[in-house]
Amino acid sequence: MNTKHLDALDGLKGIAACIIAFAWHYQHFGVAGELSPFYKVMPVSFNHGYLMVEVFFMLSGFGLMAGYKDKIINNQISFKDYIIKRIQKLYPLHLFTLLLVTMLEFIHLKKAGTTFVYPNFDLYHFFLNVLCLQNGFLGIEWSFNSPSWCISILLIMYCLFYYVIKSIRTNTKLIIKFAAGAIIGLSLLKTGINYPVFNSLIARGLSCFCIGVMLNHCLESIKVKNRATKIGAFSFLVSFGIYYLIRCKIQYVGNIQMLVAMVFSPLLITSVLIFKPLKTVISTSSAKFLGRISMHIYLLHFPVQCLIKNIDIHFGLAINYSSKIIWLSYVVFVLAIATICFLCEKKLRTVVKK
Repeated sequence: MNTKHLDALDGLKGIAACIIAFAWHYQHFGVAGELSPFYKVMPVSFNHGYLMVEVFFMLSGFGLMAGYKDKIINNQISFKDYIIKRIQKLYPLHLFTLLLVTMLEFIHLKKAGTTFVYPNFDLYHFFLNVLCLQNGFLGIEWSFNSPSWCISILLIMYCLFYYVIKSIRTNTKLIIKFAAGAIIGLSLLKTGINYPVFNSLIARGLSCFCIGVMLNHCLESIKVKNRATKIGAFSFLVSFGIYYLIRCKIQYVGNIQMLVAMVFSPLLITSVLIFKPLKTVISTSSAKFLGRISMHIYLLHFPVQCLIKNIDIHFGLAINYSSKIIWLSYVVFVLAIATICFLCEKKLRTVVKK
């Protein structure tokens, strides 16, 4: 799949990051449900925004399949070079936000007598975060910049992807292996177990990542057979119907997490790629820029929240977090910080390359 088609997914990635940072995790400020600002406009985002992580994992599998499958099969990239590229993209920002949150949590602990939102503020969990072992490998233990849990899962998926692709010889075997991974992940998710390696976080990453890989392969076949327009329209209608049920008739949805992983997310990605009206709307330059800074939004929003809360406590402001003005100020602040960090990181990478 060419670069132009992948660019169309940037907008979706950015929107997903914003839903998590500005709606779902806004509850960190102690407001939830109808107390949340703009709740009537975005009830699904405030109530179920955590499911956008499924979209992130699926887009990761989709993107790796598009960008690395042929390179790996044709021996154009070694595992060492591949994994270094992946780590370089995620780890510096992860480490920066970890150190930032550590400092801010120390301040909050001194002022309030407890950490902000997430427990397990100790040396053991700090080193787990440094090594990207904070979640998944050893179970589910929220600590420090806890939204970064997805990075530890992604690293597992990156390694899995390389060695599975390296071992295949036919497309049939590719589908079989990743289908098996998706089934195992969905089965673990359904059980709700919480053991090292075998837990819901690993399950979410494994199932959605594998589905993303298979989705890329299927859409490539669809393009060849010239059935993209009809399938794009069908995908949009069904995904919109599911969204409507979640928003207005939740009693008919059933297991929402399984439905989003198995049906809604794949159809949503398909719609964004090949349903032209939606693709046009979500491919604007502003939306694509949100996609480029999506990981910065995702990893920086909690440190910003911690900073705001520290300022609130220190000056005794008693901020009303249900206020629409406060919410909008928070959104602008996060977007500004994410943009600055993105540009600084981009500049630093350019300097290092020289």
